[in-house]
Amino acid sequence: MHNLTIREDGTTEMFSAVTTPWHGLGVRLDHAATAEEAIVAAALDWNIVTEKLFDHRGDALKDYQLIRRPDTQRVLGVCGSRWVPVQNIEAFDFMDNLLDRFHIEYHTAGSLAGGRYVWVLAKFKGLLQVAGDVVEKYLLLYSPHTGHDALTLRFTPVRVVCQNTLAVALRQSDRVFRAHHTPNVHSRLDEARRVLDLSDLYFEIFQEQASELVKATIDRDSVLTEYFGPVLEVKPETYEKSLALATVKEIFAGGDNLWLAYNAVTEYLDHHKPLHRDRQTVSLKVPRITDKRLTGSWIGPGVQLRQRAWDTALQLAGVA
Repeated sequence: MHNLTIREDGTTEMFSAVTTPWHGLGVRLDHAATAEEAIVAAALDWNIVTEKLFDHRGDALKDYQLIRRPDTQRVLGVCGSRWVPVQNIEAFDFMDNLLDRFHIEYHTAGSLAGGRYVWVLAKFKGLLQVAGDVVEKYLLLYSPHTGHDALTLRFTPVRVVCQNTLAVALRQSDRVFRAHHTPNVHSRLDEARRVLDLSDLYFEIFQEQASELVKATIDRDSVLTEYFGPVLEVKPETYEKSLALATVKEIFAGGDNLWLAYNAVTEYLDHHKPLHRDRQTVSLKVPRITDKRLTGSWIGPGVQLRQRAWDTALQLAGVA
């Protein structure tokens, strides 16, 4: 279940440097935090270990390891024999080495799913303006302890008015840094800096393309058949029954351009998309459901859907 990690003693593994943390949980700091302060405030000052994995006969498996969090004894995943953990302090130190050079500050940090994913969100100075919309500029680092994902840095614009995450890749290079688990993540620091050197270019291109989407008008009938349907992969014969289409149409109501159409999709993903109705999900309170959507938006299939929404909008707008 992908949501904020809350320990048995009630401690929430999260901090915020500027605003009240999500749902009143976690710790709020009133100043820009260092890596050491952030990791303690977010209750992320724990390590993970790898252990031998045994088959049903009690024989050790040569090619696999178990990933465990010793302080809670929780198993976080299974990995190959060559996988090396990136400890939380290493991820924070890595981020710390980027902050001053690129004029960014820690914004929030925490863990999801019992510690399977650790994230750090840092905020760039300055704002983007798109036809009156205010967009803030963020850098997301997430460090997975799952055994099959890489430490990742990604540019993450957020539309302030509705807190929609607008993160998209603008070029084939993806403007993303990934580091698979090696003995020392700092060996990739220079490469990460080269990626972040492109931050101004990324946000400049994003603003230009978003402005083109504002100019690209689309009516309510066309937006359904040419945009929402293909993006959400809904077949025409099921349009009338699709809850997803009904929701994005309602969000888009009164809209007349592809920027608003794209934001209807991102708002649906971040705030409205139904979760699988398993026993655990049905019992969740609204804040925990929101956290589960957050994980899907940053890490799960929502990333691909968001990218498809952006690419389709640019194609309809005739933007190369």
